[in-house]
Amino acid sequence: RLGDMDNAVKHGEWARQGWLRLGNKGKLSQSLNNLSTVYYEKGDGEVALRLAEEAVALAREGGDKARQAWALVTRGRALQALGLVAEALESHSEAVEKAREGGEAQALAAAYDGLANAYREMGDLEKAEGLLRQALMECQGRSDFENALFSLSLGTVFFDQGEYKQSLVLLDKAC
Repeated sequence: RLGDMDNAVKHGEWARQGWLRLGNKGKLSQSLNNLSTVYYEKGDGEVALRLAEEAVALAREGGDKARQAWALVTRGRALQALGLVAEALESHSEAVEKAREGGEAQALAAAYDGLANAYREMGDLEKAEGLLRQALMECQGRSDFENALFSLSLGTVFFDQGEYKQSLVLLDKAC
């Protein structure tokens, strides 16, 4: 069932134990990252952060840049949820770098979005807007997912700046 977080935790733990027994550190990192996301969505930032940090460490150990990028994005979200915005900025910045190195377009989009959201939370709307514009240029020609994500994020920044017409144009584009 969609939204059944307790069931998601159960399945995430099952996957984690399975990959641990099999010794597949890449898949274990991915499972930890997924489980971290579930705890983040449940509002448990501390558990989300601990799991994301384990996922980052395993991905680094394996040298998988794409998995590192995703785990760093998740780590950044958990840090931001805990009010550690400066640390979240560092995590999202590193995620941008790793996503570029790994050629992972969706992770790059998520990393830029996380970075812009952290700046937005800090009140630096110009920096957030600049990052999202850079991301749009860098990811031009990518999938609809990336374009929708950037349009949504940029629309939110324009809304926060009081530029409602521009915000509506971008939010419409995202949908």
